[in-house]
Amino acid sequence: MKLHKQVKANGRRCLYNNWGKAVAIALLQLAIYLLFALLELILSLIFGSSRMLEDGYLPGTTLLSMLLTLILAVGGFLIDSPLKLGITQWYYGLSEGRSDEVLNIFSFFSGWKSYFRALLLQVNIWGRKLILGIFYFLLPALTGAASVWCLDFGDRYLSSDLSYVLGSMGLLFSLLLALLLGVCYAIAVQRFFLAPYYVANEDMGVWEALKKSRHASRDKRGEIFLFKLSWLPWFLSCLLVIPAIYAVPCYNMSAMLYARVLMEQHCRSTQIVPLDPETEEEEPDGAERPNLDKTQVFEAPNEK
Repeated sequence: MKLHKQVKANGRRCLYNNWGKAVAIALLQLAIYLLFALLELILSLIFGSSRMLEDGYLPGTTLLSMLLTLILAVGGFLIDSPLKLGITQWYYGLSEGRSDEVLNIFSFFSGWKSYFRALLLQVNIWGRKLILGIFYFLLPALTGAASVWCLDFGDRYLSSDLSYVLGSMGLLFSLLLALLLGVCYAIAVQRFFLAPYYVANEDMGVWEALKKSRHASRDKRGEIFLFKLSWLPWFLSCLLVIPAIYAVPCYNMSAMLYARVLMEQHCRSTQIVPLDPETEEEEPDGAERPNLDKTQVFEAPNEK
């Protein structure tokens, strides 16, 4: 789309004199991810090695190692959620022509109110996505489970050939249905796309940000999905790590500009523009325009 191309081009222009800071932010975020992954690996080797030697299990399969994995996942969530909003705020400043310091990405760690608001936002988005996922994928899951049951135990009640045909067709149908509903789900969850931008850039509450994001993206969710889908080759190239130095800053900057476009469009569509008295046209035949500032009080008729 033309808007998507313009947003990407403008995103590269915004990064023209700020590539050093953007790359530093991307590397810092990657270093935090790698630190948690390395810490999890080390702890799994330490606490899972004896069990592995005794029982032949792989590291990470013991109850203690799984508990450590859970603790590290929670720790990563407690750091990553405010950090992402801080990065979003930094790119917002860059979209306005400001080049803030890299350490400003930790701004949501500065106070309890902003910190817990970042956590609450992430928990709400994940919870709502989970509920939507259950709603969209419950039918394919039930169909697939019934098909597997028919393949395994259908010959007890039907002929083996018939149970095999029904099970195979049902399994194929459930896979196609899951694929179709998966696309619909990917489009539906774009209703949360603007919520982090509202919270980070307008100091808005979580509930209000989610509500505004839902309204502002109502007719744009398919376009948002296509915008993200256009970055799929770059996301896949990030598996090689080095392309992420270019792809991550470009995506973050482009997503910020795209979010600002959608937010401003929604603001204009809901704004009430007052009528300027100096530009009012006179009523034909000298008729006076009614004064809307005055109200008339009508007395109710007396009941007989």
